[in-house]
Amino acid sequence: LQLLAPAIEDAFHLPAPRGEKPLLSGFRLSASAAQQALAQASIQPLAADLVYGDVLRLEAAGTVQDGGQASLITVWRALAPWPRWAPPGQPVPPPKVAISLTDSAGYRWVNQDVASTLPHLYWQPGELYLEATPLDLPADLPPGPYAAHLVVYDDVGGPLPVRRNGAFVAAAPQVAPVSVAAPIAGAAPSPPFPAAQSEPSSPLPARGRW
Repeated sequence: LQLLAPAIEDAFHLPAPRGEKPLLSGFRLSASAAQQALAQASIQPLAADLVYGDVLRLEAAGTVQDGGQASLITVWRALAPWPRWAPPGQPVPPPKVAISLTDSAGYRWVNQDVASTLPHLYWQPGELYLEATPLDLPADLPPGPYAAHLVVYDDVGGPLPVRRNGAFVAAAPQVAPVSVAAPIAGAAPSPPFPAAQSEPSSPLPARGRW
C-alpha cells in the first residue's frame, strides 16, 4: 500500500449495517499509474524473461528495506491455471516461494520459505498480480550488494521448472539485486533479562555484562 499510495485514483469503502467500521476498504488505480509508482520505488522489469512452470511469468522485481526488515516486491502475470490438484475432499496445495540471498561469492546468507498470497484457485490467464514478501535480514549481515533468488513450489509437487528466455535453468534464478546498508539491526540487541535481576543462588552466575 505504501508503494502504490501515490497512484491511488479512487478509494472506496463498504459501510457496515449499523454504522461501525467499514466492512471493506479498497481503491482503484490504472495500470500505467501502478507501473509509474513501482518504477519510482526501483521495482524494475526483469532483464531476462522468467517463466515458472508455464503458469506464471515474473515480469518485474525489486526490494525495499526498512532497518532489519526488507520486502521482495514481485509482479506476476498468470499464464495458465495452477497445475496442482488434490484428491476429492482435500485442499489443493497452494504455491509457496523459496527466497535466498547470496553475496558476490555465492555464499547464501538468507534462505526462507513463505506461503504465496497469489490467488491460485481463481486467477485467470492474463491477469497481473503484485506481491510483497517479507524478507528478514540477519543482524550480522555485512553491508554490501546481494542478489535475491526465487523458486516457486508446493509441498506436494515440489518446485516448478523455470525457463529463462525459453531455456530451462537448473539453479534458483536471480530476480533482484539487494543493497544492504549498515547497521542492519539499527541498535544492539537487548539481553533476555538484566544480570542484576538474576537470583543470587542461581547455579549460573553472571560473569560479565551484555
